Amino acid sequence: MNVTISVNTSVGGAAGANGGTSGGADGGGADLVGGGGVAIANMIVRGSCSGIAGASLGGNVESAGDTCGLTEPDDLVNVADEALALDPLAANGGHTETRAISSSSAAAGRGRNANCEPIGQRGVSRPASGCDSGACEAP
Repeated sequence: MNVTISVNTSVGGAAGANGGTSGGADGGGADLVGGGGVAIANMIVRGSCSGIAGASLGGNVESAGDTCGLTEPDDLVNVADEALALDPLAANGGHTETRAISSSSAAAGRGRNANCEPIGQRGVSRPASGCDSGACEAP
């Protein structure tokens, strides 16, 4: 829940999980291969979900393409990179680097409230309603 997957690759496991590998800084997208079914909620997926048999819990944004099989009414698929407005990986606060979004991003306010984590990856509280999809809230 509330994760941004971008520039990751995996063989035989979820990106970066046991048996998986993660891609470099300009790998081009989230290419999730193998590993079995997963359920995703309030996520930004930039790239391909090829090989994932999973379920959507809503509030997801996929850019660009339509490979995740997102079927909930509040999911967005085939969102142009320009509309996603995903910033480069940077120190945006918190303990790890993040890919921030702006308030005009297609992911802003897209998260399903029931699935929102209370605190984003930058350590900032998420609003009780209208949280953003992805790892952190737009400033």
